[in-house]
Amino acid sequence: GVSMNINFTKFVPISEFVPYIRTAIDGIDEDMALVYITNAIIEFCKDSRILKYTQCIEMQPCVDSYILDVPFGRVSEVISVTAQTLGCYARDVSIANSIYVDGNVLYIDDMPTTGAMQDVNITVSLVPRRDSTDVPEVLYEDWVMAVTHAALASLYLLTDAKWYNPNAAQTNSALYRQFLSKARIKSITAHKPLQPKLQPRHRSRR
Repeated sequence: GVSMNINFTKFVPISEFVPYIRTAIDGIDEDMALVYITNAIIEFCKDSRILKYTQCIEMQPCVDSYILDVPFGRVSEVISVTAQTLGCYARDVSIANSIYVDGNVLYIDDMPTTGAMQDVNITVSLVPRRDSTDVPEVLYEDWVMAVTHAALASLYLLTDAKWYNPNAAQTNSALYRQFLSKARIKSITAHKPLQPKLQPRHRSRR
């Protein structure tokens, strides 16, 4: 269902992240900051798979490539492929094992030629392109500090820079990894169906 997808209609300019870098490294050139922020966003999206997108593809007999109509950036990796039969989702390993994505095109090796064609739901994780100027709002609203720590971890390692500081780089790298593990958990749980909450048998009376 589309409701699973991140909101890809609201975007924030990458320049909004710059003040967070400047809090740590005063006077950094904006263009330089933007390059490192973009790198950090790509790294974070790749590592966390936070930008998930699910698309339903109607399989056609003998057609072995399909354009993925992604709403943002480019495909980083395929997360899951489920074939839809009779409205239930059943993982179809035969197809899943033979699917690969190159750019935004989905290719299927060993296309099954017999049997009813199925609709396939494919979930991918997305990353921004290098020339993106805007990114989905969730990256700014929820993960601005993850991106900031990742960017600072690289910036502090620039030996020619006046702010060169390997200790600060290490600290920011560790902080980034903490945010990353939170993001990975969120990314995994975000796409599980909601489990009914178990009600306690006895409500304590107060």
